[in-house]
Amino acid sequence: MRDWFLLYDGHDSKTTDKCGGTLALAEALGRLGLRVGGFVQRRVFDAHGEVAGWDVEAVAGSERRALARESSRPERCKWGFEQQTFRWASELATQAGLDVVFVGGVGHLECASRGHWPLIENLLGQCTGAPVVLTVRRSCIANIVLRSPDPKAALELPATPEQLGRFACLIRTAASNAGRSTLAMDPITSGAWFTQRSDTTSMWEASSQRS
Repeated sequence: MRDWFLLYDGHDSKTTDKCGGTLALAEALGRLGLRVGGFVQRRVFDAHGEVAGWDVEAVAGSERRALARESSRPERCKWGFEQQTFRWASELATQAGLDVVFVGGVGHLECASRGHWPLIENLLGQCTGAPVVLTVRRSCIANIVLRSPDPKAALELPATPEQLGRFACLIRTAASNAGRSTLAMDPITSGAWFTQRSDTTSMWEASSQRS
């Protein structure tokens, strides 16, 4: 199956900048010579600093389109969603010739098999292709992971530049193994990853048991 990698927010999900951390990882992969694509979701704030919605932002470039805003006919909580933005996000994630695909903003809508879930299910269900990086809300990890193949690796955000660099190297190896990159691989010492993976696996197993 297609390899995928998990990014997730720390314990304080309201202040963790998942978007910024994800884009920093994309930049690190770009410096390694990989062609990255896909999208992230960025919070939109009002004049009082309160969340007023979300935008989809292309990883390659900086184009943004409105995804969720308050609505008098909400689809979830108080939010209404722009279906054409979901379609645009899917186009970004399925461009030809990518070495790594980013899908950001995986949350409660996807847990309900809506939003970006059809795209995720399609990507992870393919036998071959560029590795996928999912940025998942912490409280949604168990739901997403239990419905998907096992992730290759996971990293909690915020992360240090060194952690992002090591994670980028793991993804580069997966891209090479997928036949999407012709870069020569450097030896990687990834012992720190195994500790991170053990902690993360325990977290979502405990979450699934509680549910």
